Amino acid sequence: MKTILFIFIAATGVFVCAEKYTTKYDNVDIDTIIKSDRLLLNYVNCLLDRGKCTPDGLELKKVLPDALLTDCTKCSETQKKGSKKIIRYLIDNKPNWYNELEEKYDKDGTYKKKYEKEYATFRSSRTEEKYTTKYDNINIDEIINNDRLLRGYVDCLLGTKSCTKEGEELKKVFTDALDTKCAKCNDKQKEAAKKIGKHLIQNKRSWFDELVAAFDPEHTKLEFYKEDLEAEGIKL
Repeated sequence: MKTILFIFIAATGVFVCAEKYTTKYDNVDIDTIIKSDRLLLNYVNCLLDRGKCTPDGLELKKVLPDALLTDCTKCSETQKKGSKKIIRYLIDNKPNWYNELEEKYDKDGTYKKKYEKEYATFRSSRTEEKYTTKYDNINIDEIINNDRLLRGYVDCLLGTKSCTKEGEELKKVFTDALDTKCAKCNDKQKEAAKKIGKHLIQNKRSWFDELVAAFDPEHTKLEFYKEDLEAEGIKL
């Protein structure tokens, strides 16, 4: 857990400076970073060596090993609080990004073991909660094969028409499900989501594009799912 605890020190401006990291960037608005998939993903890609780094991102990669070795003893309180806030957000809302970072920076689990209790607490906040199974008996094939029904759900999500009760429930969890790769879904819900998504991409691309424009205008979620979709033989 310690590994990930410091992943976003750059976001709060941690740079080596004598016995303490500089506080020059302690006034960075963490909430702004959290609310922007583009900004957050830029830091993730930088740390995973699959994207360009900003100057502060490059500095982060230099500081990270020292921060790990010293238990962030050179961090200010603002920096510690800011990094914890982002980590909680990643675990709750971007678990796949979190897992990728953990895989790179704590492969043998050394730091996670030292922080096992805190790690378990963070994890449980995301994994214990599940979406309702109240509407799991809905016939997905019937929806897929009926343009009127399918379009009704699309319009519900877009807010252009009224929703059925199950549509309201879908709309309530839709963004969270996209952000977490359906981490709170049961197996039946995951299969249904995969089936409808595949159908939209292959047969109702314009409808799919409408949903992307509304829920993923920066296409960060598409990038997030690209590998999974390609594994299913689906090209974006």
